[in-house]
Amino acid sequence: MSKKQTETIEKWIWLSLFKKISKGKIHKLLSEFYTIDNIYDAQREDYEKLTFLKPEDISLLCEKDLSESRIYVSDLEKSNIFVLTKDMPEFPQMMNSYPNHPLILYCKGQRINLNKYISVSVVGTRNPGQYGKNITYTIASELAKKGVIIISGMAEGADSIAHEACLNANVPTVAVIGCGPDIVYPRSNASLSKKICEKGMIISEYPPGTPPERFRFPERNKIIASLSPVTAVTEAAKKSGSLITANLAKKFGNILFAVPGNITSNLSDGTNILIGEGAHPITSKNDIFNFFVKTIGEEKVNKYTYKTYTNKCTDDNPYKQSEKNKNQEINTQYLSYSDDEKENIILKCLCGNNLSIDKISYETGFSLSQLSSALLFMEIKGKIKKNPGDTYTAV
Repeated sequence: MSKKQTETIEKWIWLSLFKKISKGKIHKLLSEFYTIDNIYDAQREDYEKLTFLKPEDISLLCEKDLSESRIYVSDLEKSNIFVLTKDMPEFPQMMNSYPNHPLILYCKGQRINLNKYISVSVVGTRNPGQYGKNITYTIASELAKKGVIIISGMAEGADSIAHEACLNANVPTVAVIGCGPDIVYPRSNASLSKKICEKGMIISEYPPGTPPERFRFPERNKIIASLSPVTAVTEAAKKSGSLITANLAKKFGNILFAVPGNITSNLSDGTNILIGEGAHPITSKNDIFNFFVKTIGEEKVNKYTYKTYTNKCTDDNPYKQSEKNKNQEINTQYLSYSDDEKENIILKCLCGNNLSIDKISYETGFSLSQLSSALLFMEIKGKIKKNPGDTYTAV
């Protein structure tokens, strides 16, 4: 890492950790000053023009000392924890789909640039039945073996099974946790956490030492829902936390898949409700991958899948049922992720222009959550190009 990059991270730590400026205020500061360097270099009179800053905020921002941050960043490196900040090319761009998103992520494991790969968030109940275990492993395994990055929350049950399926396929998986990256929660996942760090990445918006507390997990769910254009729910009761993640994914404009289940089982109530509300039913292990192929084309899918894994993956599913239910596959009518009319409006807006997502939203009337996923798929299709500075032009 260059001296400039290290200094930039030190400034982010200075602002978000030691000055204890809230995420909301940091977003507002960025909208005013554009970069962390400008925020740091601003003077008292610059801060005093901003009505959302309290006098105590201004006093803290005027203390321009990075020595504490410098020590902290050095300690992070010694602990094998790295930081992704909003201005880094590796920072997940899909997170722009929800307001007030984290601007700094604390990570452990391998540096995986999620902007380069197709990913799917897989979630489900912490207490899956035999069918839920089987289908979660099967779906995650099939996607992983095709090079799709699976994202989940490393909770007990479905999350852990999804991560395990990827590791057995020798493909990285990404775990989003609701505590510091140095803390294993639940403790029973100590071995899994170590394996994920060896092949994949653990992400948290919380700094090292932050304990797992109930109120942090809804925030964790927002990140899981926003990191992928597609979220799959494999098994969930009516009041499952997975439904929170699913509804967040819909709110962010992403595509939702769910596994239909036995109508007499409360573990299927949640997924059956989601399907009734418009989620794509998963009727075969390849439905989600076929959706990507149908939506953006096989060539683009191959370009954005993870290709450096070995083929020495196991087909052994430890959760496979002894007696298979031979359900007849249903031909699902896939809905286009972004209809032609919306894309035409965006292309017309970009014609001859180089615009930020905020400007596109203003010009088209589409929300940021609608645009975030639409722009990603249009970029993958080759219709638009993303430029330095997070602006877009038509190709």
